[in-house]
Amino acid sequence: MLVRGVALVLTAAIATVMLCMIVLGQRGKVYNLRRLPALDHIAEAVGRCSEMAKELFFEFGVAVDVESELSQYLMAGVSVLDYTAQLAAAQRVKIISPSVRPDVGLLAEEVLSQAYARAGNPELYERGESVPYYGSTNYSFMSRMISELSRRKPGALMEFGGFVGAFIAYNEVAHDVGAITIAGCARPETAWNAITSDHWMMGEQVMAAAAYVSDNPIMKGTVVAADIVKYGVIALLLVGVVLRQFGIDVARLLA
Repeated sequence: MLVRGVALVLTAAIATVMLCMIVLGQRGKVYNLRRLPALDHIAEAVGRCSEMAKELFFEFGVAVDVESELSQYLMAGVSVLDYTAQLAAAQRVKIISPSVRPDVGLLAEEVLSQAYARAGNPELYERGESVPYYGSTNYSFMSRMISELSRRKPGALMEFGGFVGAFIAYNEVAHDVGAITIAGCARPETAWNAITSDHWMMGEQVMAAAAYVSDNPIMKGTVVAADIVKYGVIALLLVGVVLRQFGIDVARLLA
């Protein structure tokens, strides 16, 4: 009974912190998030594509859609795509964002069309060409992706979302054609990202990057609240360790 009470109190505390940070952000509180080095590499990748007159590939993976358990990372990837598209539109770089799911494709189409229109280069967005459909299964998407990377030889490949092991092949093909690879993933495949990508973000860094580039107060408030909760958990662990040194077993007391 005591354990349930403690769990309820902790859950309420976490929810309160999250809500407070989001409300403060909406009311004008400025959160200064640290800029991740990978964001500078995105600008570098766009600039490289511009200098070499090459396209930039941006994909969300086959393991994510708007209703999946990884949907928050899809939304974060959309924010990163919007940031990338703004840089690309200013330098007249064409982005290809292949899709495996219609709902994800619609999001990419909206982001790219608006970014190029705002920059005064609407002709760079081509419906059906900028967001091509590469099939509804992992194998069809993988086959077409590898083929297009080999044929088009883009200057950069960016991957943000949910992936399976096939993206290792994408990175290897990208390296073979001389493309920079930048990835961000929240799944166990993060380790493969680190090995095969030139630059990468792990787990919650994707969310932090999305909050930074979007300047959305709700997203920033959520990131700050998550950090506060982590610090609180670390503090509780340290208190438990200290009490244990004095012979007080907190776990036994709660049992």
